[in-house]
Amino acid sequence: MRTTLAPVVAAIIAIAAAWHEPHARAQEDGGQDAIPQARVAMTPRLALALLQVSEEDWLDCRIDPETRDPVRSEDGSLVCNDAAMRAIHASILSGARRSRVSYVRFAAMYARGVIGRQRLVRRPWLWGLNPAGTEPERWPTMRAVHVRARRVRQGEDCPIATVTVTGRRGYTAEVCPAHSEQRAHLRWTSVRDRWLRTYEQAGRISQLRLDDWQSWLPCERVPSDWGSLELDSWHAELAHLVPISCGSEDDRPANQFYVRPSVLAEEQLGG
Repeated sequence: MRTTLAPVVAAIIAIAAAWHEPHARAQEDGGQDAIPQARVAMTPRLALALLQVSEEDWLDCRIDPETRDPVRSEDGSLVCNDAAMRAIHASILSGARRSRVSYVRFAAMYARGVIGRQRLVRRPWLWGLNPAGTEPERWPTMRAVHVRARRVRQGEDCPIATVTVTGRRGYTAEVCPAHSEQRAHLRWTSVRDRWLRTYEQAGRISQLRLDDWQSWLPCERVPSDWGSLELDSWHAELAHLVPISCGSEDDRPANQFYVRPSVLAEEQLGG
């Protein structure tokens, strides 16, 4: 990724390369084998939908409780909590403009394991999500679940060896230590509609442009990066990225969005 300020370039590239590998979720276990599935043609719409699922989650859209059909606005668009998707779209648009590359090209630079040629290891099924909604290859059948430590009461079982704990007053209790269990993963049929809604909304949002960003972007300014608050905050501090507010109390992205110092410097210079 290029910026116009040379001293920042090396640090930003190195940080971004490590930063934006999609974060593995505990519920998804895809394995580590190669994926033989052929990739469908990448478009801005598909790239944005993949980034939404990888970086945030399936898009949360309103569903009619009686008909179970998605709720739509007067213009036919889905009613969704899509603040994160809009912010991600703005980040890719601004980066593509700065780097003078296409939308898909910049998205691939940002998330190589989802959009580029470097396929994911932890969640390879993401690479196989497609417009038709057919089950992606390597959709997991099992998921790892973290189970907290608990007291074992009479008649209860613990899949691992229990530990005897002595309290302050001398009483003892059998405790099942914290451990990980393998449980059945959701079937693809149970999330297929969520993917198709995510892909549909990405089609609308990917058409939006930065010329009128104030009318559609729920951020105080156009972001240029994003990252997990838990995992990426130190990367942001190292790169001197400036955090910005996106979304509302009811529709707040899971990730923190940022503006690069080079972008702020260009604005101050009138660039």
